[in-house]
Amino acid sequence: MKLKHLALSTLLGAALGSAQAALAQSVPNISTTDITTAGINTASGLQAASPTTYFSNTGDALLIVKGGGTAVSATLKTQATSLYQDGYGSTPLSDVTVGIPSASIVIMGPFPQGRWNNQYGLVTVSFTSVTGVSASAVNVPQ
Repeated sequence: MKLKHLALSTLLGAALGSAQAALAQSVPNISTTDITTAGINTASGLQAASPTTYFSNTGDALLIVKGGGTAVSATLKTQATSLYQDGYGSTPLSDVTVGIPSASIVIMGPFPQGRWNNQYGLVTVSFTSVTGVSASAVNVPQ
């Protein structure tokens, strides 16, 4: 009987872990705000980055990242594997890695939805370290 409970517990734990991972990919963990002619205050508008960060993207978003005490890398996860253009053929697409020097601000984007958005309309960014790293997504309406 104890073995059955252990197997059921292991199965439920695996299912819960998968559900949590799927939920994380469907919910942004940094906010996306609209930029105005007044600008954005990077001193108060940035949030602590997570090892895997998600933000909403309408296609007009930029990602602002402020580095911490050491240099880190941000890897933007592409959702499309190739791009096709009549007359030119197909070009493979891959993730893009951006270096963020220590104590600096890097602005990335825009992010065309067909390439960068997952099925929930979010862009995924993975950081090599998040110690002292903060980020914010900003919509730049046209």
